[in-house]
Amino acid sequence: EEEEEEEVASSAVHNDPPGIVNVSVTPPLGLKFDGTPEIGFFVTTVKEGGGAEATGRIEVGMRFTEVNGTDVTNVKSRQELTGMIKSSTGDCQLQFVVDAAGFEAWRKTMIAKKQQAGRNTRQGSVALHPKESSEGRYPVWLHGKISKDQAGKLAMKTSNKDGTYLVWERGQGLYGMTIVFKGKPTHHELLKDPSTSFWKIGGITYTQHTQLGDMIKALHGNIKKFPVRLKVAVPVPPGGKPPSGPIPGGGNVIQEAPPNNGKKPKLSKREKKELEAKAK
Repeated sequence: EEEEEEEVASSAVHNDPPGIVNVSVTPPLGLKFDGTPEIGFFVTTVKEGGGAEATGRIEVGMRFTEVNGTDVTNVKSRQELTGMIKSSTGDCQLQFVVDAAGFEAWRKTMIAKKQQAGRNTRQGSVALHPKESSEGRYPVWLHGKISKDQAGKLAMKTSNKDGTYLVWERGQGLYGMTIVFKGKPTHHELLKDPSTSFWKIGGITYTQHTQLGDMIKALHGNIKKFPVRLKVAVPVPPGGKPPSGPIPGGGNVIQEAPPNNGKKPKLSKREKKELEAKAK
């Protein structure tokens, strides 16, 4: 109650309505702010030695309402508000409203976004090839038919750090995976276990995922007995081989691809046997 009375008295001294703060700030302002168009833009930092601190009236959590007499409650972005402040000649006339509830709502929104971003990073959020249309989209780590040597060179050229990886076609419906481990590219077959439909790496089931995209996401985290966390996805380079089609059961981010000129790739005897075994 004492704090509320002090705030009202302070506003009265400056002829401001209760909860409203009008202040003239001398550059440099020493002020940081953030927010959203829906909730508003709030003071997040008052720097020591800046013009905002010198006023003794601007506090973290206050919401911007006017800049130099112009209403800013409907600005579309932080950049727009920054531009309006920077366009000031001489002292900047600012108006704020004390909006603790709004500031707390914005703060919770930011925390939720950061937590979601952290989950996406840990899971390996799926990026798409930039030139793919909505009719044919693939994860950025998916390549067309290339050799193990080519895959290894692509991985090392992108990054020699452990966890650098790509998935590549070995033949129709057959895939390989190259992962940098202990500074060298390692190569592994990717096959589905016919009894469980879980994807296997080098003959071993590390996760219980029936979709390849989901397994790749999971491998960005700590998976028991898997030797390294996936970190850096290797994209198809300019002029490289994009995937010829979607991965069966690869995940809902992989959509129908443009037809491969109506031609089916020729299979070696080994590839035919692996496909037959996989179909059983």
